[in-house]
Amino acid sequence: MSFVPDTLWYTRTPNPTPLGLASQLGWFHDEFRAEGIKVFTLEETADPVLRTSRLDHHIPNSFRQGGNVPAIWARAKGARSRVVGMNWLDEYQGIVTRPGGGVRTVSDLRGRRIGLPLYSSCIESRRSEALHGFLVALEVAGLAPADVEFIDVAVEPEGDKPGALPLLQRAQLEYERLVWALRRTPFKVFSRGLV
Repeated sequence: MSFVPDTLWYTRTPNPTPLGLASQLGWFHDEFRAEGIKVFTLEETADPVLRTSRLDHHIPNSFRQGGNVPAIWARAKGARSRVVGMNWLDEYQGIVTRPGGGVRTVSDLRGRRIGLPLYSSCIESRRSEALHGFLVALEVAGLAPADVEFIDVAVEPEGDKPGALPLLQRAQLEYERLVWALRRTPFKVFSRGLV
């Protein structure tokens, strides 16, 4: 006889994904209700121990859809994570500069200081996403990483209580925090970066 959990946890990014659609349409609740299984998002809980599972995958009855960095990090730390499917999302990749900085194309980044977001979390997935975005942009423009100087930019932690804002609003708030980090830092170029 196989084990059937009474609760499932999941997490996802705010990007448009099959998991996000199924969540919004209530398909998970419908599917598991007949089995008596309750389904919750990690973003719904105020319990900080549960919330960290989106990064370290310590809750056994959980699944996620999101970037690959947390999954690789969790697996490297010994989590028993498994890949059960993959999908690809075309996402906007932008590089934001201050007005009047003289940067019009990626080629204009040569010799510039480029900010990489630095968060206080245990894994810097957003930082690695930003770095990847810059490396791809530099390569497309025929530049090498040595043609720019990467610097750390501290980004203020999220000020709202965990789960207090809907997922999309938290994502928008993150972009605002990044822009504020750019405004208070003495350099010219900054990127959120998405994989």
